[in-house]
Amino acid sequence: MLSLLLALALIGAGAQNNAQKDYEPTVNWPYLLNDFYQGTIILSDGTPSHARLNFHLRSQRLDCIDTEGRVGHVIFPNIDLISINGNIYRIIDGKPMQQLHAEQEAMLLEHVYIDYDRMDKENYKYGMALYARATSDVSMQANWNNNINLKTLHMSGEFNEPYLELRKAWYDGIELPVRHVCYFSVNGKTFRAIPADTYALLTSDKKKQLRSYIKSNKLKWNRQEDLTQILKQLRQMM
Repeated sequence: MLSLLLALALIGAGAQNNAQKDYEPTVNWPYLLNDFYQGTIILSDGTPSHARLNFHLRSQRLDCIDTEGRVGHVIFPNIDLISINGNIYRIIDGKPMQQLHAEQEAMLLEHVYIDYDRMDKENYKYGMALYARATSDVSMQANWNNNINLKTLHMSGEFNEPYLELRKAWYDGIELPVRHVCYFSVNGKTFRAIPADTYALLTSDKKKQLRSYIKSNKLKWNRQEDLTQILKQLRQMM
């Protein structure tokens, strides 16, 4: 099942990436993707479940649409991976991350989240959004207390957000600023793909080796293709 999902990822990712190219989440549509796409959830025991899925950026949860067109959320425990329209996602430390590259026990991941620091600086523009942030913990528990039986995706509780109404509200919302942060995951250790966090896990000799490798190959920490090359070296060092 896993190998099949990875093969489908190579086929389907291009179409979704094209659709996402000009997409920006809004206060009324705070989602990672521009729509809910058919996806598969793989549990740690290999059990698959299927639904239309999307990631809610404000609460960092996985949402789905039930058979009556209402939106609710999926609980994270025991999820191994998620495939949405050709892209693979992992839940690491409670954060949904897209798997950009993987080989053996090493992965390059990307976490996307709302840039609240920028919102604070532009509070005249995001006043309502900041209020929503401050009250999100209470409101989410009150309005989104709906879990899903992951093995069957049968819904339990009430799903109070009609998908079509939520979709219409997207066009009236202010765009949300987001940040994209890459992570390395090597042999079970996950850390930001930046020099400080990476070198902190290496011995003095291995730090020198990695610095020399990066310099001789003219790699940059802000380029995804270069991070993939750095990851390959880290896999041999850690």
